[in-house]
Amino acid sequence: FSLLYHNFEIILEAVWDIPTRPPLNQSAHRSILETTIAERMLFMETGFWIFMLVMDFLLPLIMVVFGKLFQHCPEEINSVFGYRTRRSMASQEAWNFAHHACGKLWFRWGLVLLPVTVGLMLLVWGRDTGTVGLFGAVVMVVQLAVLLLSVAVVENALKRTFGEER
Repeated sequence: FSLLYHNFEIILEAVWDIPTRPPLNQSAHRSILETTIAERMLFMETGFWIFMLVMDFLLPLIMVVFGKLFQHCPEEINSVFGYRTRRSMASQEAWNFAHHACGKLWFRWGLVLLPVTVGLMLLVWGRDTGTVGLFGAVVMVVQLAVLLLSVAVVENALKRTFGEER
């Protein structure tokens, strides 16, 4: 790095006629470079933490948005949009019930997951990118498990409400 930095100073002086500071002794030069590298690493780690926080926010936000949308389900049973399972598509009443139940669950659970996600990610604030990445991935897997659990809850409610045959 020292040689690269020194060559950069020479180019600045020669090409653009920009004066650089007087030459530093070797230990002072190394100290400046180490500080710069440490600052860049801290910036990268903080940036990656923010990136992982945003990625971990996606699933709860999707749950909140679609939870609101599903509470006002499509009027007719369709195979394009909505909560589509064999039980939910068995009748219009089941379709409406499934959307309302799933929407309510997703909206509430998504709202709960948002602050929980922030709290969990704060546990790895300032850690290296490998730790933050692994921890963020585990948080996403837990969020996905919550999302899939909601399907089991809705299917069980459909079974209790409309009977086994649906």
